Amino acid sequence: MRAPATGHRLAALLLAWLAGAALQLQERSVLPWAAYVALTAIALLALAAGFAWRRRGRVGVLAAFVGAVVAGFAITGWQASSRLDDALAPALEGPIS
Repeated sequence: MRAPATGHRLAALLLAWLAGAALQLQERSVLPWAAYVALTAIALLALAAGFAWRRRGRVGVLAAFVGAVVAGFAITGWQASSRLDDALAPALEGPIS
């Protein structure tokens, strides 16, 4: 009986997270923060399903992989959206003296 390749799975999840963040950085505009909250909830459900189905082989790994990609995308976008909400309007900036 083979031992599960836990290290490889964790490395794949980390790379999936980074792929999701990189995908978010390619977006031209930022979605509203509520969309990222919904995507984060979906990602957590997919990660939980992947954890619950980890004994089913590829189905569990695929669910966790998709959850990690979506989580990376959603949390990166959520952070960008919250930072843009805190930005000062260009009309209020005024000249620098």
